[in-house]
Amino acid sequence: RTMSKASGLLEAGLYDIVLVEAFRGVETALRKRIIEAGGFVGKAPVRTMLEQAEKLNAITRSTREQIHDLRVLRNKVVHENAPMTRDQAESVIDTARSIITSLEKGSTSADSSPED
Repeated sequence: RTMSKASGLLEAGLYDIVLVEAFRGVETALRKRIIEAGGFVGKAPVRTMLEQAEKLNAITRSTREQIHDLRVLRNKVVHENAPMTRDQAESVIDTARSIITSLEKGSTSADSSPED
């Protein structure tokens, strides 16, 4: 649902809001993944959730890095008013979908290769 909304925002040309909405979907999927792995997140910030997910071996290193990179971009756009292009917004949607799929599959750090 969140990703459908992000796609609609893309078509409306609201590229910065695409990023915020897509990240919301990632954050929700991350919270769910941590809970499924036996953790508790409450209202923890994403950085804390990433640390907990890693401790629980609930995500792959690659997924963790993708979420971190998306968070950094979101912070630049939201807090520094960095501009977003349509190409960047499309890439954000693709990346967010990939992350959400990985989190929903329940891939763990034990599943990833050392190169991840």
